[in-house]
Amino acid sequence: MNQSSISLTNSQTHNLTSTSTASTTTPAYQTLNSVAENTVVKMQCTSPTPTINVVNAYYGVQNSSVCDCTVSYCTQMNVTQTVISYCAKNGSLSTCTFTVGNSIFTDTCHNVVKTFWLKYFCS
Repeated sequence: MNQSSISLTNSQTHNLTSTSTASTTTPAYQTLNSVAENTVVKMQCTSPTPTINVVNAYYGVQNSSVCDCTVSYCTQMNVTQTVISYCAKNGSLSTCTFTVGNSIFTDTCHNVVKTFWLKYFCS
């Protein structure tokens, strides 16, 4: 069985675990939508598919009218490579934990809470 999980910690704890058979040819994607800034995200994959594969990650504000910037930079800042690099340096192939925020990602809109989106699978 292929198991992967995403744990979120903020004022609450949320757990998402997915299980699929190892013979599945289509990856079982794990998706986080609209995760608030300052939330702790933990990605984890277990045997027989222990490797995290980040498909995409985005960080920014949901409504560009609250910031003085271009829509693509505020609302859809692609941080996929940032997440991959952070996990390579600070995690392992099977586990990566980080706090969503300006310490990892660029502050695209000062004094406004940003949101994070993530999609990954285990292989």
